[in-house]
Amino acid sequence: MLRETVDTMLAHYREYVGRCGHLEGIISHGERQLKRFHADPADEMVGGSCSVVKFPAKSGISDPTSRIGLMLASNFTPATIKDMEAEISSAKAELDEKLPTVVFVDAWLKGLSEKERWLIESQILDGNVWSLVAAQHYVRYGAKISVKTLKRLKYKTLEKIYFFAS
Repeated sequence: MLRETVDTMLAHYREYVGRCGHLEGIISHGERQLKRFHADPADEMVGGSCSVVKFPAKSGISDPTSRIGLMLASNFTPATIKDMEAEISSAKAELDEKLPTVVFVDAWLKGLSEKERWLIESQILDGNVWSLVAAQHYVRYGAKISVKTLKRLKYKTLEKIYFFAS
């Protein structure tokens, strides 16, 4: 994997973690709703989640019960269900695109020491400026450290990550 790809994956990690969690929620909720519809489609049609009762002016079936029966017999799928299926499909496609970044970065972070992981999370993933990272280091570890030393540690840590990704 190219260094630029690794850098891009690290830069998008936090965003993708949140987005993947949201997409998993959309997929889970949508699949539960679809399962409920497929278990009893007539109940869904009568329950008002989709618009199937239209009284024609002069011809066609005007009895709502007969209309629903005819729709069920012809395997009618309401537009709301088609929209839900499209939304689930879109969410799955986006999840398939973003999830590898989350999985790879999680694996790389597990391969680092606690201090290296903290530095990468603080400086790259959270986007903190060096002076803040140095101050956080003092609070966290009780030792002052220069920005130059932190930058060297970041460079060595990134070299480790690049090795993991190769």
